[in-house]
Amino acid sequence: MRTAFGVDVPLNILANGMVPCYAHAESIINLLQHLNGLAFMPILAAFVVGLLFRYVDARAAIAADLFGIGFCGLLSFEWQPYGLHYIHLQAINLFLTIGVALAINRYGFCKLATLVRMCTKEGRASLILEDLDVMQAEK
Repeated sequence: MRTAFGVDVPLNILANGMVPCYAHAESIINLLQHLNGLAFMPILAAFVVGLLFRYVDARAAIAADLFGIGFCGLLSFEWQPYGLHYIHLQAINLFLTIGVALAINRYGFCKLATLVRMCTKEGRASLILEDLDVMQAEK
């Protein structure tokens, strides 16, 4: 009973606090697309950074996600430069969040990210061997 009360009350307060957001919405579907888009592009950027770059610190991706969510909220609800549609701003946010993740990784954590080479079987084997060499050097 206490757990239900402890969860229910904060969620009701949050829902009531969001009423002003819904009050000025043209349509509920459009608003839900905006809200879903707040986290979608930054999370996609973290996947892109994780798949395409090596030696990226996870904390850099997390910090870039937080930046991307805040920046997307700013672009979606407060400031729309040059009258761009929010879908176009999502693409800008994706590339900007990738850049922020790589910049935080480089200058915040002093790690140099390298682009993953995807070419031939020999190239892939050499990447595996390089990873083993790095793991052995860390020990």
